[in-house]
Amino acid sequence: MESPDKKIMIFSALSVISYSIESFIPYPVIFFRIGVGNAFVVSAFYVKGIKGGLTVAFIKLIVGSVFTGRIFTPFFLFSLAGTVLSFLGMSLLYGMKRFISPLGLSATGGVLHNMGQLMVLWLYYGQSVAEQWLLILWYMGLLSGIFTGIVAIYSLKINPEKWLKRKISSTL
Repeated sequence: MESPDKKIMIFSALSVISYSIESFIPYPVIFFRIGVGNAFVVSAFYVKGIKGGLTVAFIKLIVGSVFTGRIFTPFFLFSLAGTVLSFLGMSLLYGMKRFISPLGLSATGGVLHNMGQLMVLWLYYGQSVAEQWLLILWYMGLLSGIFTGIVAIYSLKINPEKWLKRKISSTL
């Protein structure tokens, strides 16, 4: 049996932790979170490819939803739709990673995540409500995607294997 990949485990843990912490911060605008956990999904794309990105994205979605108590709520459906659509879009762009930076990949993922949520909003409340939120969610997705892209760029510069080799006693 193949052992789990350390980098995937670290990116998943960082993603779930930041998702969980961020979920308890009051939203300045309904549906708006920065989505710092998504930075580690983008990082996983660049370090481990599409499979790594998929693994981290869905671990964040499921484990984070369990930790925050949102697993069987409408919030989970919003998150699921956003995760699926952003993952599909980022997977298509990942093939052109020579031409697109983590910032561009993240901005695309942010916009598509919100468009996935907009689809669920349309199913729940109808077209007129969804139309009212379209531009707001598009710009919010772009801004949060740019921010998480910057975080992803910095997280790619960190070598997570150094964290695993560090002795606990040396940090005390």
